[in-house]
Amino acid sequence: MVSDYSSPTYEAEKCRDLLLVDWDGGCVVDTSSWRIHRAYKAAALLWPELEEKLQTAITAVATATVDRKTSWLTNKMIAIARVLDEDTRYFSATAQHVLAVRLLVEEQELDQGQSPGTGKYGSLYHPRQVEDDSYQSDEQEGMNGSRPLTVGEITLNWCELLLDTLPIKYRVRPSDLESAIAKVTVMGVDYLPVVNTGTMSMLVSMATQQARVGSFSALPVVTVRHDSDIDTVRDILSNHFKNSPTIRIEVVNDLNRLLVAEEWCTIFILHKANTTIRDLMAKSGTNGDRRIGNIHIVESSWAALQGDTSLANHPVLMENGGVGLNLFAWSPTPEMERRAMMCPWSRPCTSIADLEMKLQVQHAGFE
Repeated sequence: MVSDYSSPTYEAEKCRDLLLVDWDGGCVVDTSSWRIHRAYKAAALLWPELEEKLQTAITAVATATVDRKTSWLTNKMIAIARVLDEDTRYFSATAQHVLAVRLLVEEQELDQGQSPGTGKYGSLYHPRQVEDDSYQSDEQEGMNGSRPLTVGEITLNWCELLLDTLPIKYRVRPSDLESAIAKVTVMGVDYLPVVNTGTMSMLVSMATQQARVGSFSALPVVTVRHDSDIDTVRDILSNHFKNSPTIRIEVVNDLNRLLVAEEWCTIFILHKANTTIRDLMAKSGTNGDRRIGNIHIVESSWAALQGDTSLANHPVLMENGGVGLNLFAWSPTPEMERRAMMCPWSRPCTSIADLEMKLQVQHAGFE
């Protein structure tokens, strides 16, 4: 059974609703500048020949300033960022950012300044010609340049082609990239990704609502697609709630924890692998545990959300009074919104107020 928002309420002592919110893409935090800065530093560490070229870009991102010499690189990274976390089975989103940095710098070297840094596209995604010397190697001088890959070409081919070929070309494994990322320091705790205070308020509203009524109306769970981000998410949430001792943050290592947890005012962190939700459904109602009432999933990536649509065929959903499934496409692009509207189990969500209205959650402000 795929539920709608008019579904009857479930008895709290028998059923538990879950709200699973993707931590990235602006749902909980905006990681764009944070990931790009880490990627620049990790790329400079992995490939020392890039360090000089990336140093000004590292400083510009760190100080939130615009550097005319390297702004094209950051602009391109931002433009392609949405595809760098769609497939995180083998490479984390930050690791894919590192690969993208080297690709973009190499592509610009091949161009040899032939693409003008003017016009609507060129002024954003190419260096100014007078400032392009640092992207031209000695051995390439005098050679004919070739056009670098465009933002559209990289976006279209990243998951199906480039993500497979670039690690081979650069002779790096996922562990090599993660090791370099772990070694770089990104300006300490004060430079954690920007938090979406609206989402935080909603999560706290759910957690404190449990405390007010003495039962679980919905369990707030922040989901992470790659386990390398778990510590970062825990640091972000802990830092955000450091002056709110009543709010607990807990990483879930056993799915049974979500069914048996009795603590109030707790926000959970869950590594959402490909089979996580299916495994959770399979545990529902076993060994005297609570059943799952509704699962509400909020994702910033259509690829991730599309994978969740297969849950509609899970046997638990087909049972009478079984799990209800509601999928939300967070802050969708026009294409993502169109797909979400066409899918019978998903719908676009443009704001926290919109999501709360659809979830029928009583919003309690939290400062």
